[in-house]
Amino acid sequence: MITVTASDGEASVSDEFMVTIMNTAPTVVTRLTAVAIERGMGFEAIDLSTTFSDANGDVLSYTVTSSDENIVSGGISSTTLTLMEVGVGTAMITVTASDGEASISDEFMVTITVKEPTLGIADTDILAVYPNPSSGIFQFSRTADRVQVYDMSGRLVYQGKKIKQLDLTSKPIGQYLVEMHIGNERGRYTIIKK
Repeated sequence: MITVTASDGEASVSDEFMVTIMNTAPTVVTRLTAVAIERGMGFEAIDLSTTFSDANGDVLSYTVTSSDENIVSGGISSTTLTLMEVGVGTAMITVTASDGEASISDEFMVTITVKEPTLGIADTDILAVYPNPSSGIFQFSRTADRVQVYDMSGRLVYQGKKIKQLDLTSKPIGQYLVEMHIGNERGRYTIIKK
């Protein structure tokens, strides 16, 4: 409620009126584009921080849905969308940004393809991870130069260098995505902590 008073020094008059500040719905700034993932890559991370905007400066929350969870599923941690391959085919991914009052969605196609065999070491076969599943200690057949581990929501839960053994005993039971590098080679693996 706003009150305005006018006075000539001897007498005054007042008037009151309401001001309503309208919420502006979030907008899509940069549209999400189609993604192709080769079977065996495990996951793909996409930064959403430049995809949506809110004119009121409200903090946005995100949700993700897949038209076919048997092909690809998704999880969101902060502003990172992580797509996890499940099968081969194409699915529509819908990401919704909400400011708590209004929301907007953007959608894009994700295609999971079968990787063609190549000569030399395959991307996902740069080393063996065992035992898998494990109660938390995983061994690598070679020392990895760099290792990053993500939970299924796409949140980074571990990273290290020069690793031959991975200790996830302090992490909750579940499925994790591991990306490791040896020289110029990269491998992505799904591991299960039981």
